[in-house]
Amino acid sequence: MQLEPSASDWYNFCQFAGVDAHKTLELGYIDGKKKFKHRLYPEASFSLPMRYRSDFSLKIRELVCFREAVLAELGEDFWSSFLKKVGVTNEMFFVYDYQISLNFLHDLVRTCDAAGISLWKIALDHTLKDDAHGVLGYEYQKRRRAQDLLEGLVQNQPYYQRALEVELVSSPEITCSIRPSLTALESFQESELEPFINYKLNELTLLLKFHFPKAAIGPGPAFGSFQLMA
Repeated sequence: MQLEPSASDWYNFCQFAGVDAHKTLELGYIDGKKKFKHRLYPEASFSLPMRYRSDFSLKIRELVCFREAVLAELGEDFWSSFLKKVGVTNEMFFVYDYQISLNFLHDLVRTCDAAGISLWKIALDHTLKDDAHGVLGYEYQKRRRAQDLLEGLVQNQPYYQRALEVELVSSPEITCSIRPSLTALESFQESELEPFINYKLNELTLLLKFHFPKAAIGPGPAFGSFQLMA
């Protein structure tokens, strides 16, 4: 913790570790845009309690908005205290592809509820920020139609989470439906996943409205769905 690596040392380390040296310096986090595996980094130095290794259903990318909401509303001491209590290191949150259980988010939400903060709602305020989605945020800025943006958001869900399945159906309105994945139902009850489904619905519609204010968005035919009018 006393020596700062030279530019050449850092470049060589990144080559060895398989990460983009330029992006880590420019962005301030590591994002390789990798899909889920049984365990993404089996030899990583981050230790996780068994409760957070029982299912790898979330990427750190999914948790960025929740972390920022906690920091903004309750402060860094609260965030650090929570991480210490549950046995998770803060450095893990700089690796956007790292995987963790949905139990972590549930524990964080419950802790914030006890402190008088509705985290599901406040986290939505941070989903529009530039670094909320890592390198994927640059893709969303290039979309020229609401339909294209929605397709991109749905296609990129494997880089966020696998607790939910997100699908699009055109008829002629575009219906976006969100339901629990079979993987998630092995570890959680449907009622436990409903708040996350509602959060995802609100997040996707908020991003569409932000980038395309005139987009016509309405409720879908069933729970866990909404429609983008053609």
